[in-house]
Amino acid sequence: MSKQFYLWSDIMLDRSPLTTLLETAIAKKPALAFYAGYQDTLEAINRGGHFNFAGLELMVPGGVYPPRPGSATEFFCKNWSAAGLSEPTGSLLELGCGSGALTLHAARLGWQATGSDIDELAVVAARHNAQRNGLEAEFVCSDLFEAFKGQRFDAVIFNQPFVHKPMVSVEERTLASANGELTRRFFDEAAGYLRPGGKLVFSYSNCSDDQLLDRPDWTMELIACDYDALGQYWRVLVVGRPKAG
Repeated sequence: MSKQFYLWSDIMLDRSPLTTLLETAIAKKPALAFYAGYQDTLEAINRGGHFNFAGLELMVPGGVYPPRPGSATEFFCKNWSAAGLSEPTGSLLELGCGSGALTLHAARLGWQATGSDIDELAVVAARHNAQRNGLEAEFVCSDLFEAFKGQRFDAVIFNQPFVHKPMVSVEERTLASANGELTRRFFDEAAGYLRPGGKLVFSYSNCSDDQLLDRPDWTMELIACDYDALGQYWRVLVVGRPKAG
């Protein structure tokens, strides 16, 4: 069998100019404008307030992540259909549910929806928001999957704190995770809580440790992305499925 050889120049001719632009953009880390926005988000978390989110009326106490315009919650919801979540297929668990916005959105569409959060204040707020909107959903206080031993779900969603840095204060834990430990635990444990054919849907960004996505036990598919050139900041939505062992 004859071998085919290609010159590097021939391969480079196949590259789209858009490919080069995208590679340049995604290689960048967030700029100062991002960190100004980060501080603004921390202040918004401390304020709390009343929010209209995707037709839901939500009361958010101070200390709980607010689903305000431009938030990661809004980004997740806008790409709900792209994630294959628009057609309910059974049970859905949201980790880190905060005020319950995405869990209630899922319940309204027909999912058997459960939301969990490590913060008791968030869980209480989410239960009140379910009552306020006349929706049925279960809300549980849990550190990731701790409260769900023996249970399995068709979908697990996690709009996670995707800023990874060495030290994280208590006030920052809705936005940041020390060294990405939360993400690592999420991937380590999640397969045991999915039904056959089930999937994860989670957010990520260039504030996160991208090496944590290098998992031989998971397949990852990028389904949505947005980019802020001023802050050199991008975030993505990813679908993960466990590989057959």
